Amino acid sequence: MRYNARYRERSYCSRLSGWTRPVIVACSLCPTAVGAIQQQANWSLIKELEIGSLEGNTALSLVSGILLDEEGSRIFVGQPQDASIKVFNARTGMFERSIGRRGSGPGEFQFLGRMGRKQDTLYVIEQRLRRVSLFTFNGEHVRTQQITMPPFQGRMPTAAVALTPGNELWAEGQATSDKIANREVAKVPIILAHGGGGPGRQVAELVIGGTVGVAAVGAGLSVFRQPLNSADVRAYAPDGSAVVLVTQANVKAGRFSVVRIDDEGRTVFARSFNYQPAGVPSAVRDSIENMFVGGFSSGQGTRAGREVVRRHVLIPENLPPVSSLFLSDDGDLWIQREKAGRTIARWMVLDTAGNWKATVSAPAEVSLLAARGRTVWGATVSPQGVPLVHRYRIQ
Repeated sequence: MRYNARYRERSYCSRLSGWTRPVIVACSLCPTAVGAIQQQANWSLIKELEIGSLEGNTALSLVSGILLDEEGSRIFVGQPQDASIKVFNARTGMFERSIGRRGSGPGEFQFLGRMGRKQDTLYVIEQRLRRVSLFTFNGEHVRTQQITMPPFQGRMPTAAVALTPGNELWAEGQATSDKIANREVAKVPIILAHGGGGPGRQVAELVIGGTVGVAAVGAGLSVFRQPLNSADVRAYAPDGSAVVLVTQANVKAGRFSVVRIDDEGRTVFARSFNYQPAGVPSAVRDSIENMFVGGFSSGQGTRAGREVVRRHVLIPENLPPVSSLFLSDDGDLWIQREKAGRTIARWMVLDTAGNWKATVSAPAEVSLLAARGRTVWGATVSPQGVPLVHRYRIQ
């Protein structure tokens, strides 16, 4: 199966220090190099392999992440509902083993968190338990250790999110939903800290304001995630060597920015992209409203539910420009553009210097999660409700 991007776009781009306007914008994707027009490649994705079934070892639940080992011979598929990781042969798709199970003992998971790779070791961070578990790529448990993070500047709780290739770790400030909803916290720090603890140093800020709403429903309060919000989006390299932060607060202006920071806290690049804002399709708006009305109407009727939605659910005029992103094993940044209401999602691929190297089209229902060389991995759900993992070849 082939998904091909059959369009071209050309326009000027800007760095953070000097905004420029696009000369030509052919659709909602955006410019790259300052004062120059750059030709991007159009990549096709050809499906080569499918993993997943209704039962047996290849049966999957919700896929939270995909990680490759150093050689690219195995893939590790996060299964948070089962508190485990399933391991498959990357070439044949054959099941090899499961790692972990639900529990609090060594090698077990209560809350399967982010997977990462540190040299020849697989690790999983459980933020709630403030610990990291390490395994060999053969699935043998090496150790589980606690991660103690002091409050940032003595006030804000922090939690580890990834390990760096050296002796440090990435951490982020933590805020409760009620504080975000009440606008007490609008940003949290991204921190580089020593693996043994200590206050660490802030290298960036993550905008989280506007992501959570709160509404009085019946006799209680309902806390919910605001749909289609324009908060920052970030991604960490599989080996922890970098974090990429996308700021998309300027939706009305048609501009978003991308910053890449390495594991020593240095800014590798900072780029801004202009684009043509895309309105929220009416079908998407109706679907969101109906979903919330159904939840808010319980015990008080549809009319009351619609009034709660009108007052508290913020549906923007335009779609946020970025839906998701990930860093490949080669260091390329894959940015998924506007997705809601579309059958085909468009991706921008930036190289390690921030240059826009390629445009890719993929089915909107497929979440691309990992890539190495000419191979891309993604997760989806079949029309019958079966979770699947796909391997694609770039052409």
